[in-house]
Amino acid sequence: MSLEPRPSVRSASGYRRVSIHPDEGEMRSIDGVVHVHPRGEEDPNSDPDLRISRRVTEDFQRRCGNAVPPQWKPQNPEELQTHFSTMNGETQSRLARQHSAKKQFFHLLWKILLRWFATFVLSAGMLVTFYEFERVMILDKSQKRWFNALSTGLYLTLGLNLAGSFKGMATIIRWKLLSRKPHSLEEVDFILGISSLIKVFRFGLHSLKGRPLRAFLCFLWLLINCIGRLSVALTGLTYSYDSADALFSTPGQVAISDLSYFWPSNDTSEIPALGAEYSTAHAWGLSSILLGNSEESSHFGEFAHVLENHDGQWRYYFREYSPTNQAISHKSDRYITVSTTCNYFPVIKGQDGTTDSITYRNGTEEIELKDVGYHSRGVTTWLNLRSDLSGNAGWYCGPRCAAMAAIQYLPYDPNLDADIEKRDDDDEDDQNSDSSEYGSYFSCTIDISEVHNAKIDEHHLPDRMAVIAAGAIGSQGYANGYNTSWASVGYYEGTMWGERVEEDAERMAELGGQFACGVIASRDQFGSSNIKAQGNKPAIGVLLKIKWPETIAILGGILLAQLIMGLMVILWSTTVICKADSYLATARLLRPIVERLGPNGCYLTGQEISSTFEGRVVYGVRVDPSGTRHHLDIGEDIAVKKHFPEGWYDGEEASMYPKSSTSCRETKSLEISRVVRDKTSIPRLRRRRIIRKTRRGTVFV
Repeated sequence: MSLEPRPSVRSASGYRRVSIHPDEGEMRSIDGVVHVHPRGEEDPNSDPDLRISRRVTEDFQRRCGNAVPPQWKPQNPEELQTHFSTMNGETQSRLARQHSAKKQFFHLLWKILLRWFATFVLSAGMLVTFYEFERVMILDKSQKRWFNALSTGLYLTLGLNLAGSFKGMATIIRWKLLSRKPHSLEEVDFILGISSLIKVFRFGLHSLKGRPLRAFLCFLWLLINCIGRLSVALTGLTYSYDSADALFSTPGQVAISDLSYFWPSNDTSEIPALGAEYSTAHAWGLSSILLGNSEESSHFGEFAHVLENHDGQWRYYFREYSPTNQAISHKSDRYITVSTTCNYFPVIKGQDGTTDSITYRNGTEEIELKDVGYHSRGVTTWLNLRSDLSGNAGWYCGPRCAAMAAIQYLPYDPNLDADIEKRDDDDEDDQNSDSSEYGSYFSCTIDISEVHNAKIDEHHLPDRMAVIAAGAIGSQGYANGYNTSWASVGYYEGTMWGERVEEDAERMAELGGQFACGVIASRDQFGSSNIKAQGNKPAIGVLLKIKWPETIAILGGILLAQLIMGLMVILWSTTVICKADSYLATARLLRPIVERLGPNGCYLTGQEISSTFEGRVVYGVRVDPSGTRHHLDIGEDIAVKKHFPEGWYDGEEASMYPKSSTSCRETKSLEISRVVRDKTSIPRLRRRRIIRKTRRGTVFV
């Protein structure tokens, strides 16, 4: 038998068909393999229904094995299916809705801006919280707990709101994705679920095989969501507690120093002797070298800079201590000031310390000061003239003042000995001698003020304590052996209190005032504080520090990115109808796809339902020939549209609201009258809502 070759053609199903002798059958090349099927026999790969049936059967056997499900009764295959009565035609016509792209744009914009405004409010709340708690500076345990609770709640809420915003964008954009081109039913299921990040991840994995760009976009969306959540989490790193032992004060009971006496060794069991008080005060003054000084003292700290020097006048603010931990102190508003004045006079005799008297010149008058004791060269001697004694009344300078004298002997220098002997023999040359060959004598007064801002008796510093502190630099608590009414203390050159000042009376006055102020400060700092009173109680807390540039950058970036992304999504998606995020609305759209399952498949997964359909569907609009009736649908034969037409969707033209304005107004009036009359069955708020919608005549799909 001879075969006549015939030209090959490609069928619509994709097979390359080559005809052979009619009696032998037909040759087909399927997937690169040539098969010959006898004439009259049906190819199982050519019929989509057969392929689907075979796939469903294989899937059933894989899942259920050899189990046999019960069969539906032939006479009533839908006996287990719920059935509701269908609406009548007039009622169905009222289900029509008029679509306006402009109104949909503003509706979606309102939803996006509402989410953005929530982000703005939360961000502003976070900034206000940070600012208010930073103003407190040091937080106690309760304030720290409140701050942690508020800040954590705010950035968790901000994260949830941002996640909800991204989810809302995905819900809007999915309709645009469905309308761009046909998709398989499995892809439709993925796209409808892109509000879930798990779905997006699975969609990306599914697209890795043949659609790398789509997979990249899926993973990019996941990355954007992760960055959004991470940026919110970073707000928790924009503040820190710089110190776990920061100090702060709060009103309450405090411990203050007992200023009634200079108690030796803090022993308050009996009143100390006057000499013991002078000795104790002198020791406190020597201890004041541990205290720093500045123009303004610190508020907290055991060894803080507590002495303040304002143009040569010394000031000390008393401390208030915690009753339970006296190592913690707080600067109160109570303070004293120490005012010191000194006058310089040159010592013309006895400046080498070899005699127990000196002679100093006051203008043209030479005055001898006896019984000052023997001292070495280079020594600075402070004398407490004890104006508080009756025999020294001439030195009295006030109830809280001490009259003092300071002598600075010549420094040790062998070259000066011959000059001194020559000057003593030649009185005429004394006035023309170099002043550096003279010693220095300073007549000083040191006055301690009352305690400023004292509120109770225990806050006051008695006059007797002020006089002892003022003269402590020149008194060790006992007489020097030459003059029992005076006391003196020598300080060697190179020490703090033996500084050589030559003729600088202001510097000498500053040293005397610092010592007197240091006596009170050291007593208050290092002595016992056993008096309880009301004040500002110091306590330990945490110091809150906010990194403002990072905080503003993160929150500002979140707001800007959310707004830009939302606007881009709306501008790109509003060309199609973006249905509401409702399972019922979506189920109505998918009705043609699931109807083909009949009463079965209620337990199937989305993937199993997708496997029952091989076609590719697109989300679009069907329009009747007159162009006045539109219907949203998902199908294989729907043309891809970039812009969905405006107008009425669903409902016959004749049964929709009348076109003429007069008829439309009449229909609306009848509807409003029905609602107003039926007051008993319709709640008031719902009645108003129906009237507003009836007057407007449009609603979003």
